Amino acid sequence: MPVSMTFFGTTTWLLDDGETQLLLDAHLTRPSLLRAVFGKLKTNTAFVDEVLRRFPMERLQAIFVSHSHYDHVLDAAYIAQKTGADLYGTVSTKNVGLGGGLPEARLHLFEPGKPVSVGAFEITALPSIHSKPTVLNNDLGVVIERPLSQPARMRDYSEGGSYDFYMRHGEKTLLVRPSCNYIEGSLKDVRADTLLLGIGNLAKEDEPFHEAFYRETVGYVRPKRVIPVHWDNFFRPLKAPLPYQTRLADNTAENMAWLKARLEADGIAFDVVDAFETVAL
Repeated sequence: MPVSMTFFGTTTWLLDDGETQLLLDAHLTRPSLLRAVFGKLKTNTAFVDEVLRRFPMERLQAIFVSHSHYDHVLDAAYIAQKTGADLYGTVSTKNVGLGGGLPEARLHLFEPGKPVSVGAFEITALPSIHSKPTVLNNDLGVVIERPLSQPARMRDYSEGGSYDFYMRHGEKTLLVRPSCNYIEGSLKDVRADTLLLGIGNLAKEDEPFHEAFYRETVGYVRPKRVIPVHWDNFFRPLKAPLPYQTRLADNTAENMAWLKARLEADGIAFDVVDAFETVAL
């Protein structure tokens, strides 16, 4: 059965095989930089409802959150409430769910390396690593220890540990690496047809990091196709075309050009997907 993947910016994807839907991360509300830094954050329910009307999720069974920074988890509890989906993640993600009113029975902690079956999908959470700390995300490993209700400050959405997702559906395989970093050797036994690869902040790193990052992700996984993620400016509203990050934050054009050249040299397809665009797995 064919599987479609629809992109909603940052690292949020809807997977659909016609019977079961899964959501990877849940970030549709995109507060401005000023609000994120100086204000409090909450789900824009009117906008999320509009997205759910355009892209119905009546068959959404599960939401898998890679880590608990707000740009991955902000709308997870609300979408789960609206759709009846279960929420999978870390202790931090569970506390976001509890703060959003989800019952314990619909909240599931990752068991690293243990596959979870949802319909015809099989999903395995793999221990990963966030991109290097910055002034805005220097809380790596910090756990949200109690239920987190909205509105909440950006700092309240601490990372809580990062995970990749390895997914299988029939003969199709997918690896999601949301952050631009690597754990040496962690993917040496992982193979996937499609790799969703986080490239945010790549331009800030030196050439040795670029080479190691490519070797430890694309080099090991040997995908047929790579789709970059976490490249857009998530302080701007969710609409197509997605804006690149500002040059002060990153150099997205440079990141894209570098990755495209490396993939083309290795005969691997490079596929940039825009907001609300759907591609086949």
